[in-house]
Amino acid sequence: MKKKSTVLIIPTCTDLNRGDQALVLETKKIIDTIYEKADCYMMSTGETIQCEAMGLKKFSDILKHPSRFSKKKANINYNLFIKLKWGSIALFDFLVSKLILNKVTRTWIFPFLKEETKKSLKLYEQADSIFVKGGGFLHDYSKGPIGWYTIYYQTYHIRLALNMKKKVCIMPNSYGPFKNKKTAKMVNSILDQCQMVTARESISASKETNTLHRDLDLYPDLAFFLDKKQSTYEVESFLHSFGIQEKKDSLIAITVRPYRFYSYPNPEEKYLEYKKSFVTLIQYLVKQNFKILLVVHTRAENDHENDERCIDEILSMLDDKTNVFKLKDDRLNCYDLKKIYGFCDYVIGTRFHSVIFSLEQKIPCIAVTYGGNKGDGIMKDLGLSEYAIPIGKLNGQKLIQKFKEMSKNQKEIEKKIEKYLTWSQKSYLTLIEKIKGVLK
Repeated sequence: MKKKSTVLIIPTCTDLNRGDQALVLETKKIIDTIYEKADCYMMSTGETIQCEAMGLKKFSDILKHPSRFSKKKANINYNLFIKLKWGSIALFDFLVSKLILNKVTRTWIFPFLKEETKKSLKLYEQADSIFVKGGGFLHDYSKGPIGWYTIYYQTYHIRLALNMKKKVCIMPNSYGPFKNKKTAKMVNSILDQCQMVTARESISASKETNTLHRDLDLYPDLAFFLDKKQSTYEVESFLHSFGIQEKKDSLIAITVRPYRFYSYPNPEEKYLEYKKSFVTLIQYLVKQNFKILLVVHTRAENDHENDERCIDEILSMLDDKTNVFKLKDDRLNCYDLKKIYGFCDYVIGTRFHSVIFSLEQKIPCIAVTYGGNKGDGIMKDLGLSEYAIPIGKLNGQKLIQKFKEMSKNQKEIEKKIEKYLTWSQKSYLTLIEKIKGVLK
């Protein structure tokens, strides 16, 4: 009987972020295609009930986030106390994590580690390969020690795999920008050792714009291949409960999120401006007889990642909530959300995977972009850059104007989406063959 392979998917992910969940599940689908038999593990310290039900096993991260001892959930804004607290924890974590990286010192320190860390290290040692799920976690806007440690933390588990001589495949990701030359050098040194490094959009694929020292192979974001047919969610019944009649009512889904605006001198003002922009847009859309679905795309305990917090604040600012509905259901998975977006006429998304879920269904979208090259890059590759608005330049009138342009040019937009989807299907098959080649 052939021995089962052990394959790990990193970095950390939970069921709460439905975009990341889609990327993990699509990575597993590829792994199942390549390996005849494989135990597939996902790195997580949070809720993974849905992913485990779909065949994934769970293991703990080794270098943990310095916020783990913080009980305060209202963490939208950083303050000096948080920076000092997290900094001191990060310093200790750094020293221990460096000992774990080295084979000799790892042996010395192993008896003193927590049991969950020991189990994770043993899994690393027996792993046949390591897959880095798609996403956009490698970028840096901070100069100094915060930016450096952020990249060290984000890349640590890749570095550990490489030090253990494991094969590492980085699925289509976004990279950069890197404002700090030291962090760019750190990322370059790690990527150069991986068996496969792929990008999900052309800005990150080109060394001219990713601020790395080389071009990367370009493939589509794996969430484009998520199959909504795996959803058993009764969307029609849900919509009817709100009085929404499919094909009779015009429906727009909107995703928003809390955002720190940490690179701006007035972050709290910018965040308020962001919320007011959506208030202005929603008030306009309601007057145009649209029904609005505010979707909790990502849920979380901490306010910084909890979409519901931002949605509730926007709802509190609306004078007229008629035909404005909040969608929050903790039972929903990524397949369910994709199915729901498919019932909409348009989607306006800050959570970029709400845009990807919709584009794959040829639904015109406006993307509010942030956090690296992901949103701008993918919309550019679709030929839809004019419908990508940077989060720091957002205002209500701009949103309304872009919506008018989008609805006017709907047929042209659909043609561009169709062209991109045709390319993505061909590229997907090439990606699988490439992975098979590097894992031989």
